[in-house]
Amino acid sequence: MNKITNPALAAIMAVCALLLGIGNLAIVNALQPHYLNNAIIYFVCGIAVAAAVFFCGTKRLLDIAPYVTAIMLLLLLLTPVFGYNISGATRWLRIYNFSLAPAMPAMPVLCLFWAYVKEKSSEKISRTQWTILATVTLSAAVLIAFEPFIQMGFFVIVLGFIMLYLIGFNRKILSIVSISSVIGFAVIVLTFFKTRPMAQYVQLLRRFVEYVELPYHYWICLKTLQYSVFIGKCQFPPEISKFNHIPYATFDSALVAGCGEFGYLFLITALLLAFIMILCGAVIASRCAATSSLRLLAGGLTAAIAMPALFNTLMMFGLIPMSSIAFPFLSCGGTAMISNALALGGIMAVCRKNSSAE
Repeated sequence: MNKITNPALAAIMAVCALLLGIGNLAIVNALQPHYLNNAIIYFVCGIAVAAAVFFCGTKRLLDIAPYVTAIMLLLLLLTPVFGYNISGATRWLRIYNFSLAPAMPAMPVLCLFWAYVKEKSSEKISRTQWTILATVTLSAAVLIAFEPFIQMGFFVIVLGFIMLYLIGFNRKILSIVSISSVIGFAVIVLTFFKTRPMAQYVQLLRRFVEYVELPYHYWICLKTLQYSVFIGKCQFPPEISKFNHIPYATFDSALVAGCGEFGYLFLITALLLAFIMILCGAVIASRCAATSSLRLLAGGLTAAIAMPALFNTLMMFGLIPMSSIAFPFLSCGGTAMISNALALGGIMAVCRKNSSAE
């Protein structure tokens, strides 16, 4: 990878994301053709956002970071009040015919804000700046957890640890901050569950209690992987062929649904494309100066793509609990596509900045 130039790395990332997006359209066309127009709109919007962020440049991105962060926190505050409820979770705001999930862009926006604070500090980040960073990050995590979207709130906390590591915190302080944050987040989540009415728990778990969907989701995903072929549609035996519907196939379960429709080659290709994209992002971050805000931005945005990809893969293989975690660029969803495109465009903008400096 050291012999590959930064522009080539950016081009490779763009191609990988584009191919994953095309895979998303193929899954939607095979399983939910009536939803294809929306999927195409999301795909085109993702391309436009990535291109806009890339051409915008890191300087302009960092200049608008505090305003974008304030808007993100405001939307997170408004979601429980004005958002609509699905099975006990209030994570979406409706804008005309489209839905917006403010939790999705939280990680890339926080990366921008951390890089902005780092850029504005002369050499060492002051105590006041640390307080602002901690307050904004924990506020975002808590607001997301209260939707409830515990997994995404956890991702924000982990992202905060990654940013601390990239800044160069010593291990002792990092350990203290990590333990304190985990304990504080756990206390907040437990308080949330303690104070929430039992009727909302019942509503949140209704689809799992009444339809036994969670065990079925595990079972059908594993069966799809078991009976898939290398190229072609999954060959279910007759006794289970009538149970071949994968819940949320084009959304959270796109990885396994694509495997069932197009074979193991699709699964292997998707995982390989995601791995290459994340590896390129890590290399771009490593080539930035250790103390620069660009390293913080590129590393954080790469982590914002890598964490959902890893958790979705583990989820689809039945290794962790099922949840609404989308696979980057492959899973259908407007906010998820735009959030990942924002992260991709930011990494490519860092790559462009480094190339200009060289």
